[in-house]
Amino acid sequence: MCSSDLNADILIQLLPVYDNLKLALKHAGKRSDWVIGVEHVANQFRKVLEENGVEEIETVGQEFDPEIHEAVKSHNTENYQQAAESERDNIIKKEIRAGYKLNGKVIFPAKVIV
Repeated sequence: MCSSDLNADILIQLLPVYDNLKLALKHAGKRSDWVIGVEHVANQFRKVLEENGVEEIETVGQEFDPEIHEAVKSHNTENYQQAAESERDNIIKKEIRAGYKLNGKVIFPAKVIV
């Protein structure tokens, strides 16, 4: 197994942990000393990921791109595929789950609402 395969395998396990850490902070409420400390841990985690070639895929306000985004729900219609392909309403409204690239290659597409 080459080093890049090993990195991808480890990231596939670590990125959901990072996502859960971000989600916990989003719902933490009052900014106590404890919450501020956890924010520092999340920032350190993000920096380590970035230093190792991981980038988070941009979502809200961006044009839907099926190469890096996965439409899980349409904002305007129940037909998800039509919403993803719509020329006039192709802007991402909400991120459901963050997506990530490793050295430019998608390892997790972002799950979004368009």
